[in-house]
Amino acid sequence: MTAATRDTLARAKPISLLVLDCDGVLTDGRLYYGNSSQDGSETACFALAFNAQDGSSMKMLMRSGVEIAVISGRDSIALRRRLAELGIEHAFLNIRRKGRALAELTERLGLRPNNVAAMGDDLPDLSLFERAGLCIAPSDAHPLVRQKAHHITDAGGGRGCVREAVQVIMTAQDSLDSAIDQLNK
Repeated sequence: MTAATRDTLARAKPISLLVLDCDGVLTDGRLYYGNSSQDGSETACFALAFNAQDGSSMKMLMRSGVEIAVISGRDSIALRRRLAELGIEHAFLNIRRKGRALAELTERLGLRPNNVAAMGDDLPDLSLFERAGLCIAPSDAHPLVRQKAHHITDAGGGRGCVREAVQVIMTAQDSLDSAIDQLNK
């Protein structure tokens, strides 16, 4: 993992909400389409692959007191199932105006932008960055997204980038070592 800069760590210290996009962050951005009926008709069916290490680190972050939200332009049964498995309650799916959804959530939670970290990979995610004190991009994000990010992970979307983001936040908040110790007890 690339070491976080002092600025990134300072921005990560007050974070109490991590907002994630799905496609290209929680997944590698690929959609697998196939036939789902026995008669061979083209019934839409697609699968998403999620990184288990991202999931375990997200649980660790939530146990440390930082909430997680997913704001995605897509909705799917696979995504809903994964969010339920992880215990993520703040899910805004099939959202066109991601910034507006984040504004509503932060108002409801009583948070300011410096309490929010946002992780996105594509142009629609830039509206999340406008409302976040810490902006993080996977290594394979769109060039304009990487340019606006305060931190770029070594890993790409769906390949451990969320785990790296969690480690930055927990390192800045001095909660990573104790969380790891709890895993080993």
